[in-house]
This record gives sequence, structure tokens and C-alpha cells, in this order.
Amino acid sequence: MLVDGPGMGNCGWEWTKLVFAGIEVKVTSVTLSTEVVVIRARGKGTDGVCPGCGHGSMRVHDRYLRRLRDVPLSGRRVEIELTVRRFVCGNADCEQHTFTEQLAGLTSPYGRCTLRLSELSGRIGLALAGRARARITAVLGIQAGRMTLLRRVMALPDPIWAPPRVLGVDDFATRRAHTYSTVLTDGQTHQVIDVLPTRRAEHARGLARRPPGCQGDLPGPGRRLRGRRGRRRAGRYPGR
Repeated sequence: MLVDGPGMGNCGWEWTKLVFAGIEVKVTSVTLSTEVVVIRARGKGTDGVCPGCGHGSMRVHDRYLRRLRDVPLSGRRVEIELTVRRFVCGNADCEQHTFTEQLAGLTSPYGRCTLRLSELSGRIGLALAGRARARITAVLGIQAGRMTLLRRVMALPDPIWAPPRVLGVDDFATRRAHTYSTVLTDGQTHQVIDVLPTRRAEHARGLARRPPGCQGDLPGPGRRLRGRRGRRRAGRYPGR
């Protein structure tokens, strides 16, 4: 069912305010069905900024249609058909001759979904694990498999932690009796700070210079990071 067409008038402004608040986008038409909302839109800006050199350009090379998935609306999936422009860079010394306009707060290079849907999927992936996160996204109306959600989590930036006052150091087996790694945690908040590839102390030499305020102790050079269970089983597994 076509809700609004080319002469949308005030209805187009309402859809823009509802879906694209704070984003330089103009809605041209909206199609509703029982399962999906298809929104056709285009950017309102007159120029673009080259990501290679930072120069602006108003010279349009061509236009093409870009399809993006967005967060659900009233239980319906949302698909955005966005008409974007490819500009010609005006800097003769720039290696990137053409570039595609990116709408701040909505698109990312080569992305197939909006930034807000990508962030939402990443947060769900952090909160849940395995197939549970795929099931909850299906209930919310988000089409994303478990591997897609895993990629969203891997793409999230690493958190920035304040220097811990108490540093926790422990080892764990990635392959029992063969491969071990070291996990560093904040002894007060129990947040994981980093994971080292082995459990030998020489790999933690960079941590020997403790940040101001850190009260944790690191093992001496050449020692293996081993807990009570590791000491008890050392005789059973010579490789340890």
C-alpha cells in the first residue's frame, strides 16, 4: 500500500521527523505492508566531502540506489531505499577520483544497515550469547543471523578502561594441556582488560610499568602464571 508519493507535502515532513530526526534526508515516498515499511529518501545536502583528502565537491558523477535495513517501526521491518550521489573529487592530487556521499548518523561505507541498527545489534550481541541473541532479534523484528551479530560485536571499538588499582592475573586453557592464555582483569570491577596469547610472564613485560594507582603484582620474569589447579595438575601434564 502506497501511503505517500512524490507530492508528499506535510506527510513527508512528518516521516522525516519520525525516522530521520537530525539527519539531512528528504523522504520522497513510503510504502506500508503488514510486515515491512519501505521508505524512499535522498540526501538534502548540495555537496560532499572526499574521505581521501577532505576537499569538498559539488560535481556529481552519478546517482545510484542503496538499500539499507533500519530498526523496526511498530513491529514492522524497515527498509530504506536511499538515492545517493557519487561526487568527483576536485583535488587533482587526490588518488580517490570519485567518492560516495555519506549521511552522518545514518550510513557507513559499504554498510547494508543503518548505524543505529548496527549499534543495536552489537549491544544485543554483547548482552546475549550464541543462538539466544539470534532468537531475540527475530522477536524484535531484526533480520540478523548469529554470525552477523558476532561480526557486529567484533566491529565494536574496544572500551577504554581507567588504570586499575588492583590488577588480577590468571591463566585459562584454550586447549586443555596444550594451549594456555592469560587474562588480565580489574580486581575491583571484575572487568576484563586484556587477554595475552600465552601464560608466560615475559609476554606481560609491557605491564611491568604499572599505571599510577595500580596495586596489583605481576609474576617475576620466566615464571608461568599458574593457579592452585594448575599446580596440582602440573605432574599429570608435563607440557604445563
